[in-house]
Amino acid sequence: MKIIYKSKYGAAEKYAEMLGKTLSCEVIDLKKAAKGETDVIFVGAVYGGEIRGFDKLVKKGIRPVAVFCVGATAPTDGLAESIKRDNFTADMDDIPLFYGRGAWEESSFCFSDRMLCKIVRSMAKKNPDGMNDSMKFMVSLMGEDHDWTDEKYLLPLEKYIGETSK
Repeated sequence: MKIIYKSKYGAAEKYAEMLGKTLSCEVIDLKKAAKGETDVIFVGAVYGGEIRGFDKLVKKGIRPVAVFCVGATAPTDGLAESIKRDNFTADMDDIPLFYGRGAWEESSFCFSDRMLCKIVRSMAKKNPDGMNDSMKFMVSLMGEDHDWTDEKYLLPLEKYIGETSK
């Protein structure tokens, strides 16, 4: 078993390292993954519903046995299914997707992410009633750092791996 991850701000990498320690397996960045690797769990962050790096994983011919997504949004019923529907092709229906809450640290955001926050903030001031739930959530986080990473989010994935490796 190998853990391959794609992390922009560190939460996905943090989860990958935690999982690698628990499962006693190698953890590598997607950039270093060889084409056609097998027996892989992929860990990636979700931005705007997209699992970052998942498309590159698939282009490398890597079919993960499971996917763990990391995002700022609190887990809700149907969230994992929605992410899976938006990212997986029909032939990937048998790959389970798990979700864990990550972090929000504006001070570490890249220029484009800071600009996105600035635009959303401006829109919120001009037309607070015109914001969708995603925008309202972003505005509620702005100005504060949050780290929700917690090993408890990995438990369902660890259980799944334990059951399938018997």
